[in-house]
Amino acid sequence: MIIRRKNYLYPGIFRAYARHLAAGELVAGPSRERFEAAFTRSIGVPFGTLTSCGTHALMLALEHYRAVGSLPPDAEILIPAFTTYIVPELLDYMGVRYRTIDILPGRTTMDAADLEAKVGPATRAVLVTHLMGNMCDLAVLEVCRRRGLLVIEDCAQVHGARWSDAAGTPAGGLGDAAFYSFGYNKIITSCNGGILLTRDAALHAHARRRMGATAEPTALNVSKKLFVAVAENVMTHAPFAWALVPFLKHDAALKRWKRRYNHFAHDQFDDFRRLSNVQAAWALEQLDALPETLERRMRQERALEADAPVSVSFVERRPGDVSYLVIARVSDASACREALFRAGIDTGIGTTIMEAFGGVEGQPGLARSLATYVQLPAHFDLSERAVELIRRSLSAFAHEP
Repeated sequence: MIIRRKNYLYPGIFRAYARHLAAGELVAGPSRERFEAAFTRSIGVPFGTLTSCGTHALMLALEHYRAVGSLPPDAEILIPAFTTYIVPELLDYMGVRYRTIDILPGRTTMDAADLEAKVGPATRAVLVTHLMGNMCDLAVLEVCRRRGLLVIEDCAQVHGARWSDAAGTPAGGLGDAAFYSFGYNKIITSCNGGILLTRDAALHAHARRRMGATAEPTALNVSKKLFVAVAENVMTHAPFAWALVPFLKHDAALKRWKRRYNHFAHDQFDDFRRLSNVQAAWALEQLDALPETLERRMRQERALEADAPVSVSFVERRPGDVSYLVIARVSDASACREALFRAGIDTGIGTTIMEAFGGVEGQPGLARSLATYVQLPAHFDLSERAVELIRRSLSAFAHEP
């Protein structure tokens, strides 16, 4: 069974762990400040604060905007119709009203025309979510600026991507606030972690105060994160991967289980831990190698797309985008997933923590995406033989009567 996503264990992860363990610097140490400064500098903004995860970073931004009156109690925030369920859960927890914006079926990102149409008297902010490696259109940002709305950039899936402005500004560099995730299978991974970026000194000061009061992880906490990453990576290798077939076959049930497993109980939103020193060291090494990583990912995506039948297209990449998830577009996504599954290929749409929100009625882009998207396996353990099998299976489906 060829699994569609795997935790990335970059080559130096065990050496770095052993080095920091021997030095007594698993939890605290200089790597946190170094990575925080280097990543912030790479985006081109003055302020960055490491957080427990991307959700934590978003939470800190919303807290600040609430406190200074930018998000009054009756305000609403607009979010994309396809995103991680953790975003609505966090907004519900914080009592922030939200509505969904349709997505562009060829791009996966927010539809600027639908955004323009849905901005209302209570709208104060937009979660501008760059998705699956694709950057939002500049038109989305222009609507926000013209309507005087706060822009919070969700950059969890676009490490290394750039806006299409003349300067090629890095993702996260044009919003009022922005956050990245360094989760288990992100382009840069520290086995969880995040960062809040901004040009706003007051927001930065709030984030610093809150993180200063946030508990440190224990060495056991840190070691468990590495163990989980290794265990999940091993389980997705053949022959172990075949043991997952009963779960993968029922994608909807798997999503429900994953949601229950990852569910943020209300007290968990107040129980985040700081990013450890060794996790920051892992991320810093990957930041240095990011150009090579992005090139390797895009090369694999192009190999998966090569010689595709006329009836199969792929989510469009534009200059500035990166390869994160590889999405084929077919006439019948459900039938295609079944055909590929029979060939031993795990497929789906998005990730196990991503869902559609707001319903398909009145959101034709979302409806079309759900009906036509098939996510193909894409990770660094994918062999040339596996790539060829995926291509052949996709072609065979396209030519079925």
